[in-house]
Amino acid sequence: PSRSPSPSRSPSPSRSPSPSPSRSRSLARQYLGGWPADDRLLPPAGEGKLGKLAVCDVTAELPKRVKSVDEDAYLVVPVWDSHAPSTAEMNAAVRWSVGKLEAGYVLYVHCAHGHGRSAVIAGGILRALGRASDVGAAVDLMRAARPLVKLNSRQLAALKSSLSGRAS
Repeated sequence: PSRSPSPSRSPSPSRSPSPSPSRSRSLARQYLGGWPADDRLLPPAGEGKLGKLAVCDVTAELPKRVKSVDEDAYLVVPVWDSHAPSTAEMNAAVRWSVGKLEAGYVLYVHCAHGHGRSAVIAGGILRALGRASDVGAAVDLMRAARPLVKLNSRQLAALKSSLSGRAS
């Protein structure tokens, strides 16, 4: 289920520039990337059957700035930098994301820079869709698309514990 952005989010975020592009395609119709400060930084929605974009926002500290995405196509998983979602949050985000992909949306999963928190969710999606047989394969696929993806030990543990590799 979609949640509104947390009121505790900072009204004027400071985000240092990342050496990565703002987004990278990890699968057809699935993108992984950094915080979209405005709609121009979003992936093209026209690739999907519906011509619509769904966004999975894996930040606790950045405001929602996206205006062109319907509220039911915007999920917030409030996770602080270098942390990981709980197993329940992870599984819910993966199920929601897989549902949006299956419905024909283009999916954008983001955190601040698109290297850690969002990669945990994106890896879970890859596993749930059967595109990655295990955590190592999921990380390899993401790094092929976005070389600076780097999961810390707690993020790897979250990915390993999620869904046992399959969406339910």
